[in-house]
This record gives sequence, structure tokens and C-alpha cells, in this order.
Amino acid sequence: MTPEEIRNEHAKLIATWFNTVGAAIIAAGTFVPAAQAIFSILPPSVDNGLVVGIGGVCVAAGIALHLMGHLVLGALLR
Repeated sequence: MTPEEIRNEHAKLIATWFNTVGAAIIAAGTFVPAAQAIFSILPPSVDNGLVVGIGGVCVAAGIALHLMGHLVLGALLR
């Protein structure tokens, strides 16, 4: 492999990592509020607004990580 091919593969791996971690954060951030709404898994003292808010933060963080992966892949075009 040439150094440029190695650099490209490295960038692809970094972008894949960002995307995978972002997807995991989104999954976790939507699972807990959904499980709380359906099964009431958390103690009654937990505020539902807090659960939904944290879920929203997780979705936003996951999207941000996904976009970071896009930025890393955009570097391959240069």
C-alpha cells in the first residue's frame, strides 16, 4: 500500500468509529426514555422530563458524532 492509501484507510476507520459511537449513543438515548414510557423501569422519583431531556441530548450528541465522521471523510476529497 502506498502512504496515501494508508492515510485514506486510517481516515475511513476514524470516520467509522465516529459513526458507530454516534449510533450507539442514539440507541441508548432513545431506549431508556422509550422503556420508561412503556414499562416505567425507573423509580417513581425520577422526573420524566429529565429522562426525555437526556434522551434528546444523546440524540444530538450522536448526530454531532456522525457529522464528525462526515468531516473526516470529507478530508479524503482534498
